[in-house]
Amino acid sequence: MSRGKGLSARVRHELRDRQGITTILHYLLLDASDTQLAEGSVEITPDADVHVGRTLLEVPMKTVQEHRVWGVMLEIGEVVVLRWRLELRDASGTMLARKTIACEYRAPF
Repeated sequence: MSRGKGLSARVRHELRDRQGITTILHYLLLDASDTQLAEGSVEITPDADVHVGRTLLEVPMKTVQEHRVWGVMLEIGEVVVLRWRLELRDASGTMLARKTIACEYRAPF
């Protein structure tokens, strides 16, 4: 995973032996107190036995800018550390992989 422009993340994934089987990339954007700021899911359906791809996860910048604590910190020039929690699951909800990555943000994004 790498940080993208604004409040986004680029996720590189490699799936093996899942051709035609829907896989779900679920994400949470969390603050330092584990409060959920954003959540979403993206369906990935591999078209080969080995599927390598990239997915861009985007959250509106106003999610943090309008937050009563993090928005003020950004306005005064402080760094805000947020965490992306990523999970790969199959269609039945079985966890295939999980990763959490911290990213620093400061205004302007």
